[in-house]
Amino acid sequence: MSKLSKILDKKNMITGFVTAGDPSIEATKENILSLVEAGVEMVEIGVPFSDPVAEGPIVQSANVRALANGCTIHKIFDMIEELREKTQVPFVLMTYANPMYNYGFEAFCQKCKAVGVDGIIVPDVPYEENAELRAFAQQNDIELITMVALSSMNRLEKLVKEATGYIRLGASAKSFHQNKRTVEDMMAEIRKYTQIPVLFCGEVETKEEIERIQLYTDGVVLDNALVERIAEHGKNAGDKLKEYIGMLTGSVAKAQLTA
Repeated sequence: MSKLSKILDKKNMITGFVTAGDPSIEATKENILSLVEAGVEMVEIGVPFSDPVAEGPIVQSANVRALANGCTIHKIFDMIEELREKTQVPFVLMTYANPMYNYGFEAFCQKCKAVGVDGIIVPDVPYEENAELRAFAQQNDIELITMVALSSMNRLEKLVKEATGYIRLGASAKSFHQNKRTVEDMMAEIRKYTQIPVLFCGEVETKEEIERIQLYTDGVVLDNALVERIAEHGKNAGDKLKEYIGMLTGSVAKAQLTA
């Protein structure tokens, strides 16, 4: 069983998302450690890209800032390698096909394994075209995470039957309302085909919203709320992130750092 699979055995887990290089690689490293200290059990790390089509305006802006600050995939890999000296919580990279193609799909997966990445999300490589990438990921014990949205309903069975690690269910409150569907509806459809953990990533920010989502899913991914706080407080965001996670969990920091 992979480290990612073990952590996903838990219910109601909170995953944090940060964009690497916003406002700097060093600040990103400290912000990740702050999230871990606060009790976040997994961290998704966004690889900045010039055309992040799967992101909303808040994370897109973080991508722009990170690229302007000179963030590269090489710096991100170095950062993760350094982080592995202090924590073993799972790290999942969210990237796009172009940066991986330039690096080389096989070399990218090999490097992920070498530095301690546990999974990758590649939104612009559709299921029908991911066989090569999936093979390289499997060879290197990297989970290729499946993303599902309301627009995926007509091909849901195909998408989730081969999902590994977890399913990232993404949708805004507005899109749910427009389509007259609920998270409960979506989960019922997913559960027809797989029992793999499902993490919700959408417009949730308060403790009450998260608790409601967790009634049906296995946990939440916090992206906009964290990225906004980092944008506002820059290199001093660490304490604000800890305060926010503490408010959501109703608990004091529970460090998962390596002694």
